[in-house]
Amino acid sequence: MITGAANRWGISKEFRAVKICRTFEKILPDIFKDLSEEQSAALKEAVQARFYKKNTLFVSVSGSAWASEIMMRKHKILGKLKEEFPLIRELKTIGMRDDSAYGKRAYDSSTYGAKTAYGSDSSASRSNISDDEY
Repeated sequence: MITGAANRWGISKEFRAVKICRTFEKILPDIFKDLSEEQSAALKEAVQARFYKKNTLFVSVSGSAWASEIMMRKHKILGKLKEEFPLIRELKTIGMRDDSAYGKRAYDSSTYGAKTAYGSDSSASRSNISDDEY
C-alpha cells in the first residue's frame, strides 16, 4: 500500500532508499553479534546508513576502526541486503564529519573563511557537478 502511494507520488526511489537504510540498521546487530554489549551500543552511534544512490549504500562511520570493521564484513552485509533489495551493488563508508559528500560547507566560515566542500568561496555554484551525482 505504501509502496503504491510512493509510486503514484513519484517518490519510489526515495522510498526505496529509506527502506534500504532502515534495513541496514536492522541487520547490523546480527552482523556484529560477536560484539560485547558495550561495543554494540557504541556501534549504533558510530555506524549509520546515510543515503542510497546508484545502487550504492553510503554508510557514515565515526572512525577508521569502524570503517575497517564494516569493510571486513562488507560481503556479509551486502548478502543480507540483497535478499530484500537485489539491485544493491556496493557499500561505501564515509566519515561522520565528511560534509563534502552532502555538498555542504566543509569548514566553519567564521574560522576558515567561506570555503565550501569544493574548495571555492561560498558564492560559487556546484555547476561543475551533474545532477546525476546527487
